Amino acid sequence: MLKYTYNSNIISIKETSEGSDVVFSIKILDDRYLEQFRLVMDFFNMNQIYTDVLFYPYEGREYKVIVRNDYYNDFLAELLKSRLLQSLRWNDLVL
Repeated sequence: MLKYTYNSNIISIKETSEGSDVVFSIKILDDRYLEQFRLVMDFFNMNQIYTDVLFYPYEGREYKVIVRNDYYNDFLAELLKSRLLQSLRWNDLVL
């Protein structure tokens, strides 16, 4: 399982599990980061897998994002690469 941190002045993230999916409620709080979030959306919208990550935009820079469990790590990695997350690490490492 991954644990992440983010700057709460830039983005708000709420995460819930729904069956075999993870649902994120994301709000971009700083307009300067909208383009970075659009890059994340483009990354998943342009790949060949149509059901990996689904984006539903709402008013006020809010998004519902449904992520298949097998793409959870990939989604968080893209948020990190786009500088929307500050850190990403394994929560419980089993050796």
